[in-house]
Amino acid sequence: MQVQQLKRSGKTLYETVESRIYDDIVRSNFQPGQRLSSPDVIATQFNVSEGTVRHALQRLAAKKIIVRKPRSGTFVNTDFRELNKTSELTSENQGRCTDNIVLLVPRVECPDWANLAGGLYDAVSKNGLDLSIANTENDPNQYEKLIDRHLKANVFGLAFATGSIPQLKLETLLMLQKSGMPIVCLFGTLGGFGWPTILSDIGSQAYIATKHLCEIGRKKIAYVGSSRPLGVLASESTVTQNGYMRALLEFGRAYNPELQFFIDDWSEYSVCAKKEEELSQRLESWLASRDLDAVFCTSDHTAYPAIAALRRLDKKVPGDVAVVGCGNLGKYHQSISCELSTVDICIGEIAAKACELLIAMRKGEKIPENLVIPIQGRLLIGQSTVRS
Repeated sequence: MQVQQLKRSGKTLYETVESRIYDDIVRSNFQPGQRLSSPDVIATQFNVSEGTVRHALQRLAAKKIIVRKPRSGTFVNTDFRELNKTSELTSENQGRCTDNIVLLVPRVECPDWANLAGGLYDAVSKNGLDLSIANTENDPNQYEKLIDRHLKANVFGLAFATGSIPQLKLETLLMLQKSGMPIVCLFGTLGGFGWPTILSDIGSQAYIATKHLCEIGRKKIAYVGSSRPLGVLASESTVTQNGYMRALLEFGRAYNPELQFFIDDWSEYSVCAKKEEELSQRLESWLASRDLDAVFCTSDHTAYPAIAALRRLDKKVPGDVAVVGCGNLGKYHQSISCELSTVDICIGEIAAKACELLIAMRKGEKIPENLVIPIQGRLLIGQSTVRS
């Protein structure tokens, strides 16, 4: 196999891989229905990580260029030629329910939302349904257009990744409520309209991570997080800090406000390598002036830059400083060679529950109004807290 040199031209690596695969399909190097090589083979072909390839394939699947079939592989969409002519929904769907669940996300290029899309794709596929990902760019006008479009298409149901949703017009929300469309909210509520919500239990996740650091004997545990974590409302950001402090108190550890580092919005660091490096440099300056032996990061997107910063300070991980993240997003951070201890937020469980609720609502089953289902995470222990 010939290894190809990628020209990035200002794009991220996964965007470059996505473009190359798409170009091959358009140029008929692949035919509709043809199976693509496995991610590890494509990774070798382009000399990139398998995680980068999986991210690129998720984006292509979201655009319906390819179809990912569990236990079968990845295939060029048989309708690709037609889809390439027009991406607009036609009047053929008017008046009848399609088998299509639509996930509205703020930014599909963000690994967190791509991860959610992958989990939901697996869940809907197991139930014989299709999934479309609507990328809103976190723009209120785009949200309005997409909601109107999918209501007219009478899709099977809508899943809102509401944590970063902008302020929608009351008229739009009332129209949604009146339509009777099955709707589920993920990671945050659209309160007052009765729709069920599935939350990632960020408080318990912070507690689990900090408890682990206490259990391995760490005493000076720092907190690195966002004043507005991705996927939760700003007013809920203190829940993560409360989980962290609860574990400290339970194990008799001192709470020191000097060991807290806040970022306005770490989501921007998850999609840009340059921004991630900037964050790592900021963390290096902060860590250099702190006496600590452990760091809890509310996201893997801050944990990996923290590890890079510690290494530049000649600190051994975990010998000198143990690190725990949150999200289980290591496949998007292949550049840093460390198996991170992290709290898996159980995307598969969240997605399965969302699909279950949408199917129940479509069948007319009664769902308790304003139902909230918190999903706890589980600790995955890696090299960043336990010596191999």
